[in-house]
Amino acid sequence: GFTQAGDLYGIADMTKERDLENVQILSDEPTTLAGRPAFRLQIEYKSPVVRGAVLYREIIVGTVNAKGLYLIGYRAPVLHYFARDTRAFEASLASFSIADNPVKGR
Repeated sequence: GFTQAGDLYGIADMTKERDLENVQILSDEPTTLAGRPAFRLQIEYKSPVVRGAVLYREIIVGTVNAKGLYLIGYRAPVLHYFARDTRAFEASLASFSIADNPVKGR
């Protein structure tokens, strides 16, 4: 199964690449995505002062199959937006599927 998704997803690398501050892993749990074993990671961080020092929360859900890694995420400022739009993210997450036979020619 998926364990230590924070390490798998490369939280340390992401923090450096996106210049994030005070990154905290709020939860790291097994789940399912499109009927497959998956991980669900929730993190919180601040954007740099030059970008307003806004506190963000992010949910990352991921799974793998023979074709590769699938990641679906939701990120929003904690103040006002995150709680307001989480339900819409959960609805879209529930409708996500992975086609067994992708359309040819694309």
